[in-house]
Amino acid sequence: MPKDAGPQRQRLIETAARLFEAQGYAATGLQQLLAESGAPKGSLYHYFPGGKEALAVAVVEHAAAAIESGLAQALAAATPQDGLLAALALFRRKLVEADFRAGCPIATIALEQSDASEPIRLACERAYAGWQARLAAALGGDAAAARQAERLLARLEGALLLARVRRSTAPLDALADDLALDSTTRHIANGDGR
Repeated sequence: MPKDAGPQRQRLIETAARLFEAQGYAATGLQQLLAESGAPKGSLYHYFPGGKEALAVAVVEHAAAAIESGLAQALAAATPQDGLLAALALFRRKLVEADFRAGCPIATIALEQSDASEPIRLACERAYAGWQARLAAALGGDAAAARQAERLLARLEGALLLARVRRSTAPLDALADDLALDSTTRHIANGDGR
């Protein structure tokens, strides 16, 4: 591979991630990807022999790792609820900065391609499983924590979708309020009065 293979490949992934999230997989053409990434024509198939599908898998894996890293940092907070609130704040900020044109970096690809491409579906499944496992570990790591993490992930994805459609952070704010209330209720029930 050429010396600059890493940066060219990374530019393709980052450009595709932005375009797939904002306008969808199907609406993103290869010419647009190449033009906006500044990559040479032959580079797409050089770095991704499977073409656009292989690029989409790389995009999902890249986004999944970035979100999981962000979750790990957020969940290192004092309590799982504090970590979840910090993670929600990150999603909220990203949504506002993108003027509601971006939500979950996996959701658009998953919705469009999970029934059309098994490699993409599996990459999305791994991404969501990794996030759920990270949440479950922070919530105690047992079977009940895994169920709670799945519900939280589903609520987050739903809140992101509603926020994007409504062009409002209200669904994310409501989820944050619910998480804060759940935390307060647990502390009162446990007798620590917080």
